[in-house]
Amino acid sequence: MKHFLFISFLLLLVSCKSTPKFMQCDNCDGEGEVIAECDECEGYGYFKCYVCNGYGGHKCGTCSGNGRLRCNLCYGTGRNGQCIHCSGTGYDDSSGFTCIFCDGTGKSECSMCYGRGYNKCYGCNGNGIIECDKCNGYGKLVCQECDGEGKVKVECPDCEGSGRKFF
Repeated sequence: MKHFLFISFLLLLVSCKSTPKFMQCDNCDGEGEVIAECDECEGYGYFKCYVCNGYGGHKCGTCSGNGRLRCNLCYGTGRNGQCIHCSGTGYDDSSGFTCIFCDGTGKSECSMCYGRGYNKCYGCNGNGIIECDKCNGYGKLVCQECDGEGKVKVECPDCEGSGRKFF
């Protein structure tokens, strides 16, 4: 009987010992993580391209951004070769007036530039701008930290990532 009372007393003493009580964290719903704004991109999900400075391209070096190049056949004059109508004289033989086909130059229209004196630039296809290789012409790069979402999962500050709090 003495042993029974002694054991009962010890059980009572041990069971009354205060143990910490936990409850599910309200902030993270017990997951230990919360969604927060990405620190890398400040929540935008992208950065301005550092190669083209956000413009999506840069000025063509071949044509200096003009989109066209001087014709190599006529050297920019738009005329090349002898005019077949006035035989290079610049005047109409029958009337004595200025030849209407070559405007009195004695040369025919250039067959390469069709009388313009320039051709479309082959470097930029006549646009004057070369598309940025880094951002593919968009002017922005996707944030690698959040994969373009602007939000990331971080450890819950209330429960320190455990998903439960003391009460």
